[in-house]
Amino acid sequence: MSPKPFGKRKKGGAAHAVREEVRGRLRQRLAELAAPCVRVDLASDDAASPPTGSCLGEGAYLPHGQPWPIDENGPMCFVAQINFAEAPKLVGFPERGLLQWFTSADDTYGLTFDESRGTVGFLARWFDDVSAPSVGEEPDDVDTDWSPVGDGRLILTEGLSLPAWKELPEDVRAEPLWQEVTDVLGDKGLAAVGYELEPEDVWEDLARGYESPLVGFVVGSKIGGFARFTQTDPRGDGAYPARNAPRGSVLLQLDSGESGGWGDGGVGQLFADPSAVAGGDLSSVRYNWDCG
Repeated sequence: MSPKPFGKRKKGGAAHAVREEVRGRLRQRLAELAAPCVRVDLASDDAASPPTGSCLGEGAYLPHGQPWPIDENGPMCFVAQINFAEAPKLVGFPERGLLQWFTSADDTYGLTFDESRGTVGFLARWFDDVSAPSVGEEPDDVDTDWSPVGDGRLILTEGLSLPAWKELPEDVRAEPLWQEVTDVLGDKGLAAVGYELEPEDVWEDLARGYESPLVGFVVGSKIGGFARFTQTDPRGDGAYPARNAPRGSVLLQLDSGESGGWGDGGVGQLFADPSAVAGGDLSSVRYNWDCG
């Protein structure tokens, strides 16, 4: 989804100059607070992905000895595969190898809501070597009605990711810049009808959100960086690792803005220790999705 500009305003004059000056300082501060990530986009063309290429929803790499996964709901739905050799290098993440993600074919895409949440209802596979030919095929009876995403070839490029407002240190949230941004760049129409904008609102919508005019910051689908949720962050609860633990890293996030699906405007994640995954250890992988 392309970033949208702040509302239509006439150029020129002192007010415009003030807005541009504040916007410039905002960009600079955000760049200091951002973390590198890999942006994940669905290709705009219909070119087929090679068997070991990064892709969404179809075209899973199936070498000899790796059949299509089946669970109690039948053949699982293929979500995505990421070939890390195609991705820009990200510190601590694999530089090669192929990650696959499947979910159970049911009305919650395999996610449970008890103590097992995040640990069942999905499958992550890791291929350190992808030199063997892909010989398997997707079964005819995969129930694509329960697939959480669309399909197509994926493009992996460098990006920057911003934390949620609540993830910022308290001293950063107290910086006067955020209130200045709120006063100068916030929606005056909302203020006129009695809605009091807070710095958090402007941060989430105009700095970090889909309304951001700051090209380069990745809102949705990504490898690494900071996660986005439509509801709450599950990390630190139940079987999910703490947000700041290595196992709480965003291994892969697929947002409906780029991937489609995930219910009503939702987003899905795999969390894991990326260095462990690079060594073929998938025991830390946890699964989550939510929607509005």
